[in-house]
Amino acid sequence: MVQNLAKEIIFEAIRLDAQDIYMIPKDNNYNLLMRINDERRLVSVHQCDSMASIISHFKFVSGMNIGEKRRIQIGSCDYFYGEEKVSLRLSSVGDYQNRESLVIRLLHKKIKIYIIGLIIEIDC
Repeated sequence: MVQNLAKEIIFEAIRLDAQDIYMIPKDNNYNLLMRINDERRLVSVHQCDSMASIISHFKFVSGMNIGEKRRIQIGSCDYFYGEEKVSLRLSSVGDYQNRESLVIRLLHKKIKIYIIGLIIEIDC
């Protein structure tokens, strides 16, 4: 279940062409935001327990220490969707209430160049 939800989050970010995914604690929930075209957008709100499990999953697959919740950690991993793959760079940090935030940077294979409203995509 956790793995499936994690994949859904990544696939949705790919579909929306998001640059970053943010999992940020807010009050008694977690906000799931994505940075799309340099604008952070709220995608969904999740319960703390389910999002903590998803954060632990991402930390595990990226080689981070899942037991450490207060110190800053960084990691990386690849996610496969069909025959394509996306590389992820992850960063986590805890707060004074022992809740973690996680930011995932999607390293797309395409580079977008913005020239006065014109978008050019280059395969890497």
